[in-house]
Amino acid sequence: MFSTRFALAVFVANLTATVALPADEEGKVERWSVSARVVRAVGEGVGIHAKKEPGAFTIPEGTTARSFKYRFHDPSSGLTLDKLSGSNIYSVTEKRYITEAADNPDLALPPGKYRFVVGGRPGASGSLSFEVGPGDDTSVVIRDDVPEADLPRDGRIALVIWSRENPTYKFHWDMAIEDGVVAGTGTLPKPLDSHVENYQADYTFGGKLVGKHIEGTASQRLRWEARLRNGGVQKHTYEGEGAMELRLRVDQTVVGTEIHSGRTNGEPSIQGRKVGWIGTWQLGREASEE
Repeated sequence: MFSTRFALAVFVANLTATVALPADEEGKVERWSVSARVVRAVGEGVGIHAKKEPGAFTIPEGTTARSFKYRFHDPSSGLTLDKLSGSNIYSVTEKRYITEAADNPDLALPPGKYRFVVGGRPGASGSLSFEVGPGDDTSVVIRDDVPEADLPRDGRIALVIWSRENPTYKFHWDMAIEDGVVAGTGTLPKPLDSHVENYQADYTFGGKLVGKHIEGTASQRLRWEARLRNGGVQKHTYEGEGAMELRLRVDQTVVGTEIHSGRTNGEPSIQGRKVGWIGTWQLGREASEE
């Protein structure tokens, strides 16, 4: 299984520190801004001593940050940038850099604490603005050091998971556990592409409980028809699989990884792509998306 962002790429290939208050109760979207800079630091020895002064910001629970605009300037070198890198935003909550921010116009940040960071020589500075509005079911807080839940060796588990890079599309998984053996089926909303017709998808999972987490192989088979500009139709298939590990935690959140490879129309199209998964889970047939 791989994120819908990858699936849509397959379709396209085959078809041709100022922080504002939270959004109000009525769901108003506000644009926030935060700044960071590099200053001269006092130190011993030869050379220029630089100190980074990041800008801290917090995305409140129930909201999501989107539509990022970035500006950086280093007067000593004349360097000016307007695209984020993978080291400009640090998640204090998840204790990692948001590497998926690099040149990503669809970046969305869930609730949590963050730092905006810039580099360069003393005098360099940057600004970051973004929209904060009502969150959706992807606005979960993934905290560090949350223990894994004790999963039943017999029962059912329902999950809703999405990739960190593209939280818009959510996979719904229904997993049955029998004596520690896990078998599941998944669904995903049809990609919103007017050129795609007769879309069909089969998602399956086979694995087992390993300690307190789930390990196994997620497989998928996609079939669709592409409507061409001349009125013709091309049929396509995608088959892929990935080694997946999912950790279901006591706060009903999910974190996981997958290494995915696949073939489009029999030809290799994705190889060893790593996907980071987050989401929610619960016992039963339908996972909560809140």
